[in-house]
Formats: sequence, C-alpha cells, structure tokens
Amino acid sequence: MGAIPTSGGLSHWQNACHWSGMSDNKTKTAPQDAKRVNVNEEYEVVYWSKRFATTPEKLRAAVKKVGVMADAVDKELKGK
Repeated sequence: MGAIPTSGGLSHWQNACHWSGMSDNKTKTAPQDAKRVNVNEEYEVVYWSKRFATTPEKLRAAVKKVGVMADAVDKELKGK
C-alpha cells in the first residue's frame, strides 16, 4: 500500500479514513455502543433523545454533567 497523501489541512487520521474508504455511515440509527451516549454523532443524539424522551440540548447537558454512561444519563434526566 502506498503512502497516504495529505491535503487541505486534514489530519493524518482524517486522510487515512478518506483514502481507506471509511466515512460516517448516514444510515446508522442506533448507537454503536448501547452503554455509552455519544453526543458527537448526530444519529446517536437523535436515537438517545428519543430513547430518553428529551431534547438534544438536555441530553448534551446531562452528558456534560454525568459523563457518557447511558444509565447515569438516564438517571440524570429522570432527576434521580
């Protein structure tokens, strides 16, 4: 395999992902890890917001406060 070209100010990892064909799969609708809330992926924000019956803003605030573990986020959002 040849060297991965870099361009446009992209990081080495971004270039590696681009040149290897890896990209965000926009058809994903469920989290990759059902125990962790990833607010950096929009499809996960949509999933978890629906799952916890909350807004994306409240979801992000709960994750910021208690971390990414789904159980802790659920408890925070329920006020327990």
